[in-house]
Amino acid sequence: AFEWQCFSKDFNELSPFLPLFDDQTSMDMASLYFLPFNDKETPMIFVLAEFSDEEQTALPQSSACASTLKKIVEYKRDEQRELAEIDESIEKGLEISSAHFFILSLKNSVEKLMQNVEIERKLSKIDMVDRIELKARITAAVTSSAYATIAPLFKSPNCIHVDETPTSGDMKIVLFAKDELDEKLLSFHIVSMLQPLLGEHATKHTLLLSAGICPIKKGAVAFLQNG
Repeated sequence: AFEWQCFSKDFNELSPFLPLFDDQTSMDMASLYFLPFNDKETPMIFVLAEFSDEEQTALPQSSACASTLKKIVEYKRDEQRELAEIDESIEKGLEISSAHFFILSLKNSVEKLMQNVEIERKLSKIDMVDRIELKARITAAVTSSAYATIAPLFKSPNCIHVDETPTSGDMKIVLFAKDELDEKLLSFHIVSMLQPLLGEHATKHTLLLSAGICPIKKGAVAFLQNG
């Protein structure tokens, strides 16, 4: 099990670490805490510095903290891999045509799902803050499931990316085509694939919005990441 390791100025234990910091930081530092943890690929160490002018607080449980750190590192690493793959796909795609941008919005579909009588009855029993949090979680879960469902439609060099804020219910799509794109046909295929997941009524409220055309990689990557 991974445990916090503490080194304190009071016990003259900080000297080996002080060369790593500037003079002012070294002077103000009261303690250093180290927590080793592993992600999928390599051992890591999380370092927490405590300063003399700060109020002391209890450290989080080591096992829970290590688990959270592991998830953060693995998520960031997976995100970097995904962005590298997107970068490569866009380069290939631009050899075919300019990048065509689309936004797939599930916001209205999620609204319709949540108008289900049973869900509304349960929501009426919780306060507004919890209701907003629950709606955000449902939106994120539906968006994630929808992404997994329709991703096979957009094989490389085409790209689909879940919005940075999954609770928005948006996905970004970049398509490359030598011939003119048929937006109605694309929308039909997306809706057909989503219908078993969302149901016929909610799927009708899915929106596919054209968001422009761009001939350069930088613009296409920025669209997918930021919109």
